Amino acid sequence: MSYKQATNAYKNNQVLTASPKKIIDLLLEGAIKQIKLGIHFMEDKNFEAVNEHLIKAQDIILELKLSVDTTVEGEIPDQLIAMYEFMFSRLVQANMEKDVERLELVVTMLEDFRETWNEL
Repeated sequence: MSYKQATNAYKNNQVLTASPKKIIDLLLEGAIKQIKLGIHFMEDKNFEAVNEHLIKAQDIILELKLSVDTTVEGEIPDQLIAMYEFMFSRLVQANMEKDVERLELVVTMLEDFRETWNEL
């Protein structure tokens, strides 16, 4: 088994055995990583790689939005959905306009949310 195959097997096992709270944490971590890679490639003017990583980040944000339990009473589900929609729209705009500031805003929001999420 190659190193890459072993790493993929480990990651798959990590996801399959993770609690729902841990899965959300992994998704947040993945979105942050993809956006930071997008920023890196934007600085290198490798716009094909920028697009690839930002689309992955958009997919993760969409998955997070879809994971919100809308059966829960109160404002929290609506606020989470609104936050994810805001992040998604900023990622789309940043990708179209190659705007690092919008990407940095979303990274900051995700990092802050991840910190709060891990404190729960």
